[in-house]
Amino acid sequence: MQETDFLKALEGKNIPILTLDHNWHRLFGQSRMTPRIKDLEEEVNDLLKEQGRINTEMRKLTALKKDLMDKILKKTEEGRPFFVNCYPRVVTEEGSASGREIIRSTMEPVDAEWRGLGIIPSSGLALRGEFEDWDARKKFDLPEIKGHGNPACRCGEVLQGKCRPDQCPVFGRACTPEHPVGACMVSGEGACSAYYKYDFNRR
Repeated sequence: MQETDFLKALEGKNIPILTLDHNWHRLFGQSRMTPRIKDLEEEVNDLLKEQGRINTEMRKLTALKKDLMDKILKKTEEGRPFFVNCYPRVVTEEGSASGREIIRSTMEPVDAEWRGLGIIPSSGLALRGEFEDWDARKKFDLPEIKGHGNPACRCGEVLQGKCRPDQCPVFGRACTPEHPVGACMVSGEGACSAYYKYDFNRR
């Protein structure tokens, strides 16, 4: 019987993986197991161990997410500003010393324009003069990019907590996740996008 015959017989069937099970060793005695089967057995065993590690990691992340959401809901109910680090395993309180040093040595603070907020002094970064050969805007003489927001959009006020998303005249009408007008509706993390998705105004 050829390998193609086995593949055809197994096609469309949910066959459990037995390599870590005693039935596997009963199926293939050491005298009947070819070098190729042994190699595949080791490969599958490694993959199963990796799958187990990932499943354990996912359970930990799920528990962490629940804990963080509980904290966020509690703080929200208290009506006080708060900050929660949602990535404590990779984002430490000290931060990345080497990363900060690289930024400090190659970049310098500049005034930057933020959608909905306008220009904030020293809130952006640009390459220092000695690295301008790597600045694409200068190297290719690119024109300055300027945005023109919709005057009816109150995204800036939403970002500053001065109004709710549903108090913006374009929210849910001209501005939706499929056709965003303001920055707050662009991604799922935006305040207006979340407000639209979970329909807070109808709760």
